[in-house]
Amino acid sequence: MRVKALLWQAVGLVHRSGSFGYDETNIEFLPQVQVNTRDAQGLSQFVNFGAGLVYESAFTGSGTVTATRPVFGAGVGVRKPVSDGHGFVRVELRYDRLAESKKELSPFRTIVFPSIHLFSVKLGFDLVVAR
Repeated sequence: MRVKALLWQAVGLVHRSGSFGYDETNIEFLPQVQVNTRDAQGLSQFVNFGAGLVYESAFTGSGTVTATRPVFGAGVGVRKPVSDGHGFVRVELRYDRLAESKKELSPFRTIVFPSIHLFSVKLGFDLVVAR
């Protein structure tokens, strides 16, 4: 079994809206370290961890409130090479934690972006830029 470590960047954009009272947009920048193994069938198991920043913008009806807060996370999963090894299809189980951020709009009004524990299943594609 071969083990290989690499550094990669995850950048994401999410827009949420619904009956919770406001529209929210998140931009995530999460540099990570990932360790891969490879078996005879071409499947790679991996574990990754990283720390980064999430920028959030929430429209509350009376204006837009923004916050930038740290995010820490880790994941485990499997990936399979496609396109002659120029990319990988992947499935990942992931945990991320976002820290709380409070924005004081006035002495009588404070908006709280609460700390969040996120558990997710992610499906995706890795593009290999250089070999």
